[in-house]
Amino acid sequence: MKFYGDYVLYPVIGLLLLATLTFTIITHYHTGRIYPLEVETLAIPADPVTVEQGRQLVEAYHCAECHGADLAGKRISEDLRMGKISASNLTGGKGGVQSLNSDTDWVRAIRHGIHRSGRPLLLMPSDQYFELGNEDLAAMIAYLKQLPAVDNELPENSVGPLAQAMYSLGKLDQLIPAEKIPQGIKNR
Repeated sequence: MKFYGDYVLYPVIGLLLLATLTFTIITHYHTGRIYPLEVETLAIPADPVTVEQGRQLVEAYHCAECHGADLAGKRISEDLRMGKISASNLTGGKGGVQSLNSDTDWVRAIRHGIHRSGRPLLLMPSDQYFELGNEDLAAMIAYLKQLPAVDNELPENSVGPLAQAMYSLGKLDQLIPAEKIPQGIKNR
């Protein structure tokens, strides 16, 4: 025997499934987008004064809040609804990006929020670093390149259903800050 509620319930479930699928497709499209970005080349000095200036800038920009006190990365979110998102291990240890990144990869990541693969970095606040001068950016990179190795392999990032819905509805633009940056502008 069918109840009147079944006729209401099934379309509602169908609409929820359609909305979830739509949000997933939109989020995957944007997180998987490739930015064909030519990045400016910076000279990265390695002298102690520049490295110290870089350390001070890394501290001033609170990089440790996401990447951990030793900058070896950490989980930012463990929430199933929002997603499981980690900030990268910036050292040269196991799971770290230090030895994988070229100088232009560091510029791409910090200034533009783009991974060396061309995909956007999640939650990387590059829109705050985009206006950073070349000298300061080079100093930050000089400091990051000499960090002591710390082994810390982090799991893959996954964006949860609530974050997908919020992002798709324009309520979570900090998920992909690279979208807020005028990509393609060089040499500040």
